[in-house]
Amino acid sequence: MHAPTQIPVLSFPVRNLLEVEARHDRMTALHSARVVRLARRVGRALALDASGLRQVALVALLHDVGKVDVPREILDKPGPLDAQEWRIVRDHPGHGADLVAERPETAHLAASIRASHERWDGDGYPDGLSGYGIPLASRISFVCDAFDAMVSDRPYRSAMALGAALDELEREAGRQFCPTASRALVEVVGPPWRMLGPPRRRRSPWRTCAAPAFSAQRQ
Repeated sequence: MHAPTQIPVLSFPVRNLLEVEARHDRMTALHSARVVRLARRVGRALALDASGLRQVALVALLHDVGKVDVPREILDKPGPLDAQEWRIVRDHPGHGADLVAERPETAHLAASIRASHERWDGDGYPDGLSGYGIPLASRISFVCDAFDAMVSDRPYRSAMALGAALDELEREAGRQFCPTASRALVEVVGPPWRMLGPPRRRRSPWRTCAAPAFSAQRQ
């Protein structure tokens, strides 16, 4: 049997980054904690070793840390973002990479944090990476990030039904999401929810409260 899914023991620099994130936006911090739990399950399904699992967990945990530079009024905006606001949001993976690069203990995560919002088809940001040019930890974090965002309430829309979110993962595999990571996520979270019958509004088992952001444009 697999060991219980848990967040790895964190070094002081990582805890410090998370505290900064939580002070800026607690909902983003809660979202990241749920994403890391999903990402570790996907990593185990893909048979990653201990080092690979830790890399995936840390990237998932810190994927949104760059949002400390995004004003709260943008994060909490209930309607569509304008062009300037969207530019600011798209800059956050780069800011996150810069933050982790400043600390020797986390500098090795910088490239994966920067790539954590890249899409398999090359339409992501900030660099338009695609396919296997995106680090594996980033690909796993991205699909888990998207799934948690889909099944969580956001300021600008209500949570999707779980069945609809799983359908979206399957539909976007090979386009928005790495097909291998997407299939693994559907396998580890899908069957119990599929047996619930037709998609209905259900609360995600990871939700301790509503979280910020789904929309491919607001992650």
